Amino acid sequence: MHYVAIEESRQDLLKQLQERLYARLEPTRAATVDAFARHFYATVPVEDLVDRRLDDLYGATLSIWQFLQHHDPQSPKVRVFNPDFEEHGWQSTHTFVAVLHEDMPFLVDSVRIELNRRGLTVHAIQNAVLAVARDEQHRLQALASPRDGNAPEARESLIVIEVDRHTDVTLLERIERTLHEVLRDVRTAVGDYEAICSKITDSIQELEKNCPPQIDPDDHEEAIAF
Repeated sequence: MHYVAIEESRQDLLKQLQERLYARLEPTRAATVDAFARHFYATVPVEDLVDRRLDDLYGATLSIWQFLQHHDPQSPKVRVFNPDFEEHGWQSTHTFVAVLHEDMPFLVDSVRIELNRRGLTVHAIQNAVLAVARDEQHRLQALASPRDGNAPEARESLIVIEVDRHTDVTLLERIERTLHEVLRDVRTAVGDYEAICSKITDSIQELEKNCPPQIDPDDHEEAIAF
């Protein structure tokens, strides 16, 4: 019953967001953003949504949607900013960290660890894997849930994290730079993963074939297991 109540609250909030989108956007764009919002917010804890004013949820959704519009999959896209009503049309008491990256392991944890390392309290994490199609200029052409039968093949991970609000522009720029570095390291590590696994397999096979006479057999077996 508790789960049902939570989902009813989520659907009610998404319905309100849908109505706001259709009231303020032309129908085709409203439908596209609404479909994205339903996928993106599908797994977000309801308490992270209901605490926001509808106008702020609407503004945040459009801001994230705009963030998706252009992305070169070969490099991470990072934005660290403080939503301001006059500048962005919505507001928050937190600093927002938005990341868009080709989907791969370790992305969310790596970003979260870096923010924690800087002593930033994480208040909310929203993450969704998106099926996307982009043109040669990396502009978004189509977006869907990976579960959709006709979804595009490419996968991108969208991460939005809310942390303690900081107004020091230099600090925000520094966070953005270090997250770029962290994500490049993740890409390198994931890219090398198969080669490393292959090398380990070769080493294990070599150990299994030969046990040096000066090595205790039990130690040899332990080394292989390790």
